Amino acid sequence: MSTKDEPPRSKSPAFRDFSIPSSGSGDGGDIMFGNRQLQDEAFTNGQQAQVDGNEDEVDSSVPDSFPPLDYPADFTFSDPVEEEPHANDLHEYTREMALQSNETLQQVEPVIQQELAPMMPENIIRRDERLRVSPCTSQPYRWVCHLIMHTSTRRQYIGTGSFTTLLGRNGPGCILTAGHNLYQHKEGGWITKVDVFPGKDRFKSPLGSFSVGADRLRVSERWRFFQDAEEDYGVIFVPRDVRSPTSEYGFGYQILSDSELRNRVITVCGYPGDKPEGTLWIGGGKVLGVRPKQIDYDTDTKGGQSGSPVWTWNRYNWMVIGIHAYGSDRSNSARRLTKEVVQQVKTWSREMN
Repeated sequence: MSTKDEPPRSKSPAFRDFSIPSSGSGDGGDIMFGNRQLQDEAFTNGQQAQVDGNEDEVDSSVPDSFPPLDYPADFTFSDPVEEEPHANDLHEYTREMALQSNETLQQVEPVIQQELAPMMPENIIRRDERLRVSPCTSQPYRWVCHLIMHTSTRRQYIGTGSFTTLLGRNGPGCILTAGHNLYQHKEGGWITKVDVFPGKDRFKSPLGSFSVGADRLRVSERWRFFQDAEEDYGVIFVPRDVRSPTSEYGFGYQILSDSELRNRVITVCGYPGDKPEGTLWIGGGKVLGVRPKQIDYDTDTKGGQSGSPVWTWNRYNWMVIGIHAYGSDRSNSARRLTKEVVQQVKTWSREMN
């Protein structure tokens, strides 16, 4: 069964009712995952990173929301692309690789076992209820991107990202994704480039594709230096030589309060590694737990969907509220979209020329 290519709907899509709520609240409390030893060394050596997301310095002028925007229906980033299968060349960047050091894993595991159950990058809750989307050329699927990351060790990994209007108008094109897609500690740090395929459908990319070098990638400092899983988010800034690379394209965003998030119906859409290569899959569910920096939900996901948009339906708009990254056998989780995240992305955007 596939999701039909339809114009924007005036009500919440039916697939939102398909997911079966999982057992357990999925609320792990205010938990910070990270390499404490690495943090201590950074402080000792006088090399403390400038940590982003300082709540005391958040600009009060950061808007709580911005609507989705789109280019004309016939817009493409390049000529349409059709690829050959990659065979076994593409890999998933696993949780064990993302949280590389033994010290980090030893500190994370007891908390996970107690609060969130054995954690994996993404997971199926009870039974797989994801649906394939084909074709992927209508809103909002055209805003979801299949990512192929190239590392300095010459390996290739798959992931997901999504265009967003988070920067408002007249900013550079902006793709939200997981930090561990762009900075991979196990593979030498920064990836060398990422190939971006918006609205990819199997081996066809009717919207075209483009590549982005490491100079236009950004990740949270807490992910880069401390492997802090609560700050596992990043951004791909579209090069200016790509057709119409402005921020007036993609999902809108909305910053919601704890009470607005609890039990809210949400959708996760991405390119999982357990399905045929290059296929887009969607799942519906609801928010089970709310933490200061993360939200937990019962929507099904798998490896390759890291960086997927977590969106909600609000006032007839698709509004991103989180960036998917991890999961357990009871819930999956995203970096919650907060004013700190929005402000950090805006700060990064000013570094782009």
